[in-house]
Amino acid sequence: MPNPASSRRGFSLVELMIVVSIIGVLASLAAVAWGKQVRKGREVKVNQLFASLATAQETYRSSRGQYAGASAWSPTAVPQSVDAPFTPVDGVFSALGINVPSQSRFAFYVQSGTPADTCGTPPAISGASFSSAEACDSVAAGSFYWQLFAVSDQDGDGTNARFVLTSGMTEGVPVVVNSAE
Repeated sequence: MPNPASSRRGFSLVELMIVVSIIGVLASLAAVAWGKQVRKGREVKVNQLFASLATAQETYRSSRGQYAGASAWSPTAVPQSVDAPFTPVDGVFSALGINVPSQSRFAFYVQSGTPADTCGTPPAISGASFSSAEACDSVAAGSFYWQLFAVSDQDGDGTNARFVLTSGMTEGVPVVVNSAE
């Protein structure tokens, strides 16, 4: 007959440590998944602005015979992991009729050209630059073109995510130039 005093009344330390370890692993997996979703959400914002700019560029060209271009990055430095006030440095956004977001984690550059122009790369910003191949491979020679560039340090680690969209790209989906972010 079993002794009632010797019956088990709780969990052993090993059992509790196993449960805590499992909870820790699940929490770390959830944190990684959450971070990826946050970055995807921010990329949706840049895709929406790119879509608006692409439509506005085509409207601008139909009324003026050429695409609008910028002379500098807007803003002039890549925001560092927080939504920074977004103040365009030139009139390209207003010329295109784009409602500029009041805050952004991205810096944007709009480049355009005529059939006589040679495609070039945008100026470097906050250590991020685009190679000639990244910027110009999808530009058809001898045609009007526009390009939209975006750079963001989405998590403040100093690694910039870079995006480019060029007129005539398949389905107007921005190309993620690097996804190291």
